[in-house]
Amino acid sequence: MSAGPRVALLCETFDEINGVALTARQLAAFAKRRGLAFLAIHGAASRERHEDGTVTRIALPRGWASIGIERDLRYDPFFWRYLGEARRILEAFRPDVIHITSPGEFGQLGAYLAHVMRVPLVASWHTNFHQFLARRL
Repeated sequence: MSAGPRVALLCETFDEINGVALTARQLAAFAKRRGLAFLAIHGAASRERHEDGTVTRIALPRGWASIGIERDLRYDPFFWRYLGEARRILEAFRPDVIHITSPGEFGQLGAYLAHVMRVPLVASWHTNFHQFLARRL
């Protein structure tokens, strides 16, 4: 593994077909090619864990109360139930930076954990999440 930042990405989408998911997959592929430690915690239909070289992906499912935002994207207002688990995962990974991609539930959790764990936070804006949510409500 080469020296470089240990990046933890928390994003709402990974396997779907959209810009955020494509960017997340490209970041994971780059990290793998360069031998960089990379952790992605993302949404999916079921709980999963994938390890591929230096890249680890952990999928956390949304609950029954999640709200449809797009054809393949939901928002789970009770997602904070994963707070303890996400913190344990991040503490074990020891990120140098936490990257979030939206103000959705994964982004909220990532921003909060970056703050309490005193890990630098970077955010990239891909979607006007609040507009999607407003249209659906």
